[in-house]
Amino acid sequence: MRYTNTSITATLLGVVWLAIMLKYTGVPYSWFGPTGARTPAYHDMANAVAWTRRHIDEVLQANRQAEWASLNDRRAAHTIAKLADQTEPPWTWQLQRGEGAESGRAGGRQVASRQAAPENDWTDAVAPPQFCVAVVTTERPALPDIVSVTMASLLVGVNASMLTDRLHLAVFNGALAPGNHTHARRWRARVPVLERPPEMVERLGLVNETWTRKETLDYTDALAYCVAMDSSYVLVLEDDAIAAPEGRWLEGLHHIVQMLELGGAAAAAGGGRHLGASHAIVRVFYTDDFRGFGNDKASAGILSAMALAACTAALATPRVLVRCQSRQNRNTGTARVRCGRAPLALAVAVNVVLMALAIGFQNFVPIGPGLVPSPPGFCCTQAILYGAEVARSISTLLRQSVDSPVPEVRQAPVDLLLANLIDQLQLPMYVWSPSLWQHIGILSSNPDRPSRIMLSATYRSGLTFDAPL
Repeated sequence: MRYTNTSITATLLGVVWLAIMLKYTGVPYSWFGPTGARTPAYHDMANAVAWTRRHIDEVLQANRQAEWASLNDRRAAHTIAKLADQTEPPWTWQLQRGEGAESGRAGGRQVASRQAAPENDWTDAVAPPQFCVAVVTTERPALPDIVSVTMASLLVGVNASMLTDRLHLAVFNGALAPGNHTHARRWRARVPVLERPPEMVERLGLVNETWTRKETLDYTDALAYCVAMDSSYVLVLEDDAIAAPEGRWLEGLHHIVQMLELGGAAAAAGGGRHLGASHAIVRVFYTDDFRGFGNDKASAGILSAMALAACTAALATPRVLVRCQSRQNRNTGTARVRCGRAPLALAVAVNVVLMALAIGFQNFVPIGPGLVPSPPGFCCTQAILYGAEVARSISTLLRQSVDSPVPEVRQAPVDLLLANLIDQLQLPMYVWSPSLWQHIGILSSNPDRPSRIMLSATYRSGLTFDAPL
């Protein structure tokens, strides 16, 4: 009877394993799924990049939408003048001169602008935009022109009616030698490009700064710029994030805003605390790479309990078998059945743990679709949307963090600082699925970080152009 039970159990386990293999072969995050460049997400990202590269020159050479371009210029000039008047912290960025530029004075500071910007030009004609989008970039010598891919993905297929009054777009060229970052400067004719003058870079001692603190400074200043513009929402992008093409990213942002402003976020959170759209944070790029078993408290607890049970059973099995053997010498076959259950229980426990790991937590509990509460853990700042009030708070607190006397705080990566601030302030944070942006930076701006690209499994470009990255 014992061997019959063993045979039945082994057969059932084999059938379950076969079903798992058939169901999850080719599914990302499972043991049987593709990895690296073989994943559907990577292939789709490569297609999107290749398709967008074909349109970079077209976007750069296209006739600018005069009304939106003028608004963009005037908003940038006025905002820099507003920031230049503040004394703490000092504003260190200036508009870079574009083609056909004129020089203007703003706040007692020289500002290079494509149009002269009167000091009191904040009229109804240049009212604050709904979205302020800041693209933060730096030199990446080992990578091709990815900032142009990011910029082109934002502008291809976006018509004037979608831009006017709704969107302000600016590039923050954070290179230590801004003139060397020609990929960022080539966009001066299309959008405002902000840079730190070389003397300011030297005065701030940025050349000797760690990459983490400089990255946080750039990110903080981009937030402060959009906050000073009084936009309703702030979107900060890194230069290695490609948008859902042909304006779908902007349509997605409008859907998010509608849900936030109609209280959809509170419903998505299960009736939890809802502070309003101006206090919300939405991750519009989200990667599942850090949501596997063991990376959150719940799954770590479950796996730990199962592993403990399996280990306990393994330690107890020899003693149980010895006792069972002695009983078999005295009793009937009923004892044999009970004796065989100990090793079977151990085998089942071990296989259940392995099956869970093989499937992957991401496939047990998928994200979305729509606006959902952000899972535990925080990584990556490729694309984050902030409500106006939370952007103001985060900008101020990040500035305090980078100026902290505590080295561990001052040198911490920006995503770690954001995670701590969001947790301390108990701010509502959500994920929008499918992701509106995809990560394309194979190499990090951190020279010590190994080559690895973290992708969103839910981003879909919808493009069929097939070409290598």
